[in-house]
Amino acid sequence: MEPLTDRQMPISDCSYITRESLSEIVGPRARESWRITLELHLRKEETSTHYRDYLEDVQHGYITKEMRKEAIRFIVDVCAYDAHPSVVCERSIRLFDQCLAYSQVRRQAVQLLTLGAISVSTKLEDDGGVSLNDLVRYSDGLYTPPELMAAEQHVLDVVNWDAYVPSSHRALSSMLGLLASDGEKEEHIETLWALSSRFIILSVEDYGISQMPPSTVATGVLTAALLFVRTATSSRSLDTLAGIGVDVIAAEDVAKYLLVRRKFTSQAAPTLTTPHDAKRALGSN
Repeated sequence: MEPLTDRQMPISDCSYITRESLSEIVGPRARESWRITLELHLRKEETSTHYRDYLEDVQHGYITKEMRKEAIRFIVDVCAYDAHPSVVCERSIRLFDQCLAYSQVRRQAVQLLTLGAISVSTKLEDDGGVSLNDLVRYSDGLYTPPELMAAEQHVLDVVNWDAYVPSSHRALSSMLGLLASDGEKEEHIETLWALSSRFIILSVEDYGISQMPPSTVATGVLTAALLFVRTATSSRSLDTLAGIGVDVIAAEDVAKYLLVRRKFTSQAAPTLTTPHDAKRALGSN
C-alpha cells in the first residue's frame, strides 16, 4: 500500500451537517428539536461503560496506551486511504474502544479488531462498507476472510448490534443545529463543522480524552474552533450546552489539549503515519 503521509482525511466534507441539519430544520422553532436530540444523545452516553480506565481495569496493562495509539493511527490511515469521512473514522475508533472495554484482547488480535471496527462502521453509510478483499489488503494478507468476518461479528456482539454508538460527531451535529437555530450563518456552521471534525480526530488519539463522554469532547473541540471563527451566537449556545448537562469545564481541558499540547491552528493538518508503519508497530508488541 502506498504511503499516506501526503493524504488528508476528507474531514472538511460538509455533507453530513448539510444533510442531517441545515437542509432539514433551521430556525427558532427547530431549537427545541435540536435540544431534545442532544439530550437523548447524553442519555445514551450514560449507559456506556467504556468511559473509564479500561486499559487498566479490563486489559490489565496488557494492551498499553502506546499500542492503542498505534491502532488508532492505523484506523485513521485506512479511513484516509479509502476517503471515508471523519464521521466513519471516529465511529470506528469508538467501536474499537468499546471492544477494549468489553474483554481482554490478545496483542496479536489488535489489528484484526481495528479492521472489524472499520468494517462495521463503513457499513452504516449509504454507499455500503469496505469489502473483505480490501480488509485482507489492509492487513497484507495476514488475516483470512473468515477471521475478518469473525472480528466484525465480535464488534457487533460487544455493542449488542447497536453500532450507532455515541460519537462526538453526532453530538456536534446537534450543537451546530442549535447554533443554526439561533441564526448563525451557514458558512460559519460549515467552517465550524470542518474545523471541529478535524479536532475530533486529533483528540480521540489521546487515551485520557477517549475516556470522556463524546458530547464533552464535541463541546471542547467546538470551543477551540470558535476561537478561529467569529460568530454572534457562540457564547449563548455554549451556555445552552451547560444547561442541558454537558460538562463544559471538562470540555475546556479538551480545548487546551488541542491548542496548547497539540499547538493546533486552523490551517494545520494532522500528520498521518502509513498503514505499513502502523502495522509494524502493532506487530512488534
